Amino acid sequence: MLGLPDGPMQFEEDLGQIRNDISRIREDISLIQQDIGWMSQLGPALMNTMIELRTIRRLMEVHMGEATQEELAGEVEADREELREFERQNKKRMDLRRG
Repeated sequence: MLGLPDGPMQFEEDLGQIRNDISRIREDISLIQQDIGWMSQLGPALMNTMIELRTIRRLMEVHMGEATQEELAGEVEADREELREFERQNKKRMDLRRG
């Protein structure tokens, strides 16, 4: 624990400890920035996967005769709009991060 220095040697030790702490904090910040970059790429990938799974479900419904393509057209358009809105929001977040 840092306190009042007992002399020049204590001051140097305290200063060295402060420098080490600052270095560790900078490393932590760098790791957090890398994680944020990775996570910002994960969101669009998950959104696309979710929409692809919905599309596969719809194709199976049509194939099994549970629905017609016309019946599902509205859902497909809603997915497209949802993806466009997600991309707009994601672009805004990225622009805010850049600054």
